[in-house]
Amino acid sequence: MRLRSTFTIGCLLFAVATCAHGFPVDMDFDGEVKATSEYLWRGEIINDDWCIQPRLTAEAQGFSLDVLGNWDLTSVTNASESTRMDVTLAYKHMWDNVVIGRGGVIAYIYKESLVAPWHKDTYEAFLGSDFLVFLLPTFRVYYDFGEIGGVYATAGLRHSFNLIPSEDNKERKLRNWSWDLDLKADVGMANKNYNEKVFDHGSVTANGASVYEAKNSLVDFTGEASLPVTINKNIMVIPCVKYMTLIDSGIKDSQNSVGEKTDGVACSLTLGVSF
Repeated sequence: MRLRSTFTIGCLLFAVATCAHGFPVDMDFDGEVKATSEYLWRGEIINDDWCIQPRLTAEAQGFSLDVLGNWDLTSVTNASESTRMDVTLAYKHMWDNVVIGRGGVIAYIYKESLVAPWHKDTYEAFLGSDFLVFLLPTFRVYYDFGEIGGVYATAGLRHSFNLIPSEDNKERKLRNWSWDLDLKADVGMANKNYNEKVFDHGSVTANGASVYEAKNSLVDFTGEASLPVTINKNIMVIPCVKYMTLIDSGIKDSQNSVGEKTDGVACSLTLGVSF
């Protein structure tokens, strides 16, 4: 019921926002299904085994509604933490063909958990920007106004290489497909409240001292390399390798104290379509 209600509200808001610009409204849809060996997210290994992540995005007049699911394929022992749906309602605007501003709200909808209170449903507002210059710098800041009540932010760089183009430099068609190499690197950071809620497990040393004292800090580094193949401009096959590691030594100690890994490598394959 919760999933249906949140999704319905998001769809209604999206419809109202797009239709406010007048009729008719041209909408673009993207769908994808990803199979990944691990789910790495914000310094945490949400799922340490194979899972599937279906995604559907609708966009019109700068507004978008994005629904992402993560389903555990191999285990039910951590289902409350690793099975969830993310629903994002966002708006983007471009200035001078150089800066793209973004903002919106996200709902994280989990299975019920009686153990970890931060795995109850929660909500975020976010703002960010993309700079269309060399290495495509990006920045995002997220404020959780639900269960966590903290701030998480990312800064990153992007670069893409066109390995096999579908057109020549005079835009003459060469083939029905193209092949690229996409590289991404992101650093995550968070304030004390976020780190305390997510990474402070209350562990103590042999002499009774806290293993981790939450503070404002860098959290994680994530690097990603993918080889997207685009077929007829609307079908994509994307093999990818993603690496994530924690940066802050105190967070590492806290994760180690409860047997959580502090880094991970995920291999994934995504099939996507635009229509």
